[in-house]
Amino acid sequence: MKDSNGIVVGPFYAGNLSIPEGTVVLSVGAEVVALPIDVDGFPMGHPDILFESTDCTGPPLVHDVTGGTGRSLLTGFGVGLVNTTVVYATGPESTKTVNSRLTFPTVGCGGFLGGCCNQNTQILPVQTAAAFDLSTFGLVAPFHLEGP
Repeated sequence: MKDSNGIVVGPFYAGNLSIPEGTVVLSVGAEVVALPIDVDGFPMGHPDILFESTDCTGPPLVHDVTGGTGRSLLTGFGVGLVNTTVVYATGPESTKTVNSRLTFPTVGCGGFLGGCCNQNTQILPVQTAAAFDLSTFGLVAPFHLEGP
């Protein structure tokens, strides 16, 4: 997959039933992150960021984005986008009691990535949340495929 300036976005994988457009794989530091992609960009909704605390403090978590199938060969899966920040799952899955979550989009909230904190207790399979700024890749839509 390449952007409109011919910059390589990453390897493209089609045929994902949950993401009909396709998936592209990006290297983010030492990790590999899979993101949904289409010709217009990265069609990701807002992430569901969870916390064990009741006030959205402490390590951010994301709900099991592997659909209960366990980890794949990739170390991260894009689970949401806030402005240009991609939030993705990393590390092993574990079941935890989460007591608060951030909601997006919001105005005037000061939580992680500007989200508003809401109390909501659930027991869920979660993974640690990590984030990176997608704009640092300098990619410009529209995107297109090139291949043999």
